[in-house]
Amino acid sequence: EEEKPSPSPTSTFEPSPSPTNLAVPTIEPMTIAPVTDAPAFPTVSLPLTKRPRCGFNWKDANQNCYGFCRNDADCKDKKKKCFLGMNYACPVLALRRCGTDYTDANRNCRSFCEVDTDCFPQKCFTDVEDICQARCGNTWEEANGQCENQCRTLEKVDCPEGQQCYSETNRICSKFSGVATTKVA
Repeated sequence: EEEKPSPSPTSTFEPSPSPTNLAVPTIEPMTIAPVTDAPAFPTVSLPLTKRPRCGFNWKDANQNCYGFCRNDADCKDKKKKCFLGMNYACPVLALRRCGTDYTDANRNCRSFCEVDTDCFPQKCFTDVEDICQARCGNTWEEANGQCENQCRTLEKVDCPEGQQCYSETNRICSKFSGVATTKVA
């Protein structure tokens, strides 16, 4: 004959009349958290750009941030090609601008560069600060009056089709808002 389970427990457990753990709770931490230095890189993200990127095909390049390129030879993986016309933007790894020296490039918003020949007779400097109030527009006046289409990398590729990137605007935009305020001299 088959054995059936009992409808009720066969034994009962009574709570202990006194606790078994006599440790006194403490508000002090049990371990000390390590102290770490501040990050070496700024915590504010660098601008995004739609500049040409490497990929196995256009869709792959558009959806991934493998690496920026000027031509196929710039792609580290030789199976990838360089594609133009990206719809999605990727963060730049470093900002680059032209200048007579690093201080000049860091203080001015003349133009974006990849290599020194882009700036001749000046030079191309990397890791410059994100200070440019550059915006897109059909005219300087249009770019100066809005903040929606920023081109902080100084590249036309980051503007809607047909618009230019204007770097010498005199209204300040927050990097994260669409509000333009007049620059006080």
